[in-house]
Amino acid sequence: MKPMCSLFLSLLLASQSVLYAQSDARAWAQVMATPPGSPVFVAVAAARERRVYFVSADEDTLVVLDPAGATLSPRAERFMTQIAKTHPEYLTTSTGEFVTGDFRFTPAGLFQRGKLIAGHSDVVRTVPKAEVRALQPAPEVSEGFSGPTHAAITAGIFFGVPFLFFVIACARGCK
Repeated sequence: MKPMCSLFLSLLLASQSVLYAQSDARAWAQVMATPPGSPVFVAVAAARERRVYFVSADEDTLVVLDPAGATLSPRAERFMTQIAKTHPEYLTTSTGEFVTGDFRFTPAGLFQRGKLIAGHSDVVRTVPKAEVRALQPAPEVSEGFSGPTHAAITAGIFFGVPFLFFVIACARGCK
């Protein structure tokens, strides 16, 4: 089911979004105006298209957060995308650190409870403008059901299935 949904979303995005190519100066200006932390699909000359998070762009380079490049845990990926959205400067600076809970991001990389789990270049990629073939917005990916929704589904199954059996039994001659 997931591959089918991914294919549908890709086709929908391709048909409705502008594909930014590096050769068009006006389009590159739109790339530079992309809000930090926005999920995007990027195609570069040496690799196939992949989903990353926009950090920044200037006249010569594109900087993206690529959590899949380091195979981060969901918590670590949320930490990194939060930095990209709220403080993208921490992803491109050569000094300082960003700390929240068990995680710390420095110019050396991402640490969890003091242990290095990903080097800086494993998660933050700088791509020369000349290598960017395309960049387009990507949809946010939900992480499943929320707590209340999950509880409602569980309650519906727990109470609904026995009730359904009761209704079926009564329809066959329950007195």
